[in-house]
Amino acid sequence: MHKKAASAVTVIGGSDGPTSIFLAGRTNTKEKNWYRRWKMAYHDAKWKRKRRKAEKSIKPGAHSMEELETYMTARYGAVEVSRDDAVYVENCKNMRAALAMKYHPELVRERPPKPDMEALQRLGEEERKKALQEYMQACMAVQERAARLSEDVMSLDYHCYEITPTEWSKVHIELEKVHGFISGGCSASSMRRHGGKRLMREAQNIMADIHRYYGVTEQDMKEKSERYQDLLAALTNIV
Repeated sequence: MHKKAASAVTVIGGSDGPTSIFLAGRTNTKEKNWYRRWKMAYHDAKWKRKRRKAEKSIKPGAHSMEELETYMTARYGAVEVSRDDAVYVENCKNMRAALAMKYHPELVRERPPKPDMEALQRLGEEERKKALQEYMQACMAVQERAARLSEDVMSLDYHCYEITPTEWSKVHIELEKVHGFISGGCSASSMRRHGGKRLMREAQNIMADIHRYYGVTEQDMKEKSERYQDLLAALTNIV
């Protein structure tokens, strides 16, 4: 007699709350295919090696955001996005919501706790879907309240920059000076005639260099602060 495994439930989310919930079919928790198991183990080991290498490369040395702005402009020709630009308006709104939920939950109420996965597994399919839907609705309500916060309630000093290394690649940097928050992303054409993966590697190197210049203090390294973790993540992507 074969035992059936319970349905798997996965909540995918970030700093500003969950974005998706997946209800997988009835499956075993352990991958049966030996090649897939080996591949997963290989990539996990490779990531851990890269992370250890990145950790060893981090040295104390921090700069202010004003110094970072000067550095990005001088070295990479960073251009600040106008406050009237639709990209700036939308990104600023999203940044306010994310920071409110992270640093000022009293303004938007606490996010609901993640569902107890073991308890969900014991529910019937319809009950489980209903519970997950209610959780998502509660999270979305928090996000909507955060997005509606005005400048008077929660002030930001938000700046958005774009770096264009080539015609086919771009680096996007967001700075919020009140909370000392930096984020961003890279995009590049995947077409071989445009440079393919090389463009993305170059863009990621720029992003990592920006994080490295912003840097960390000895205290950040000792406490494994959020600033340290952000730098470590950026360097792990490129070593």
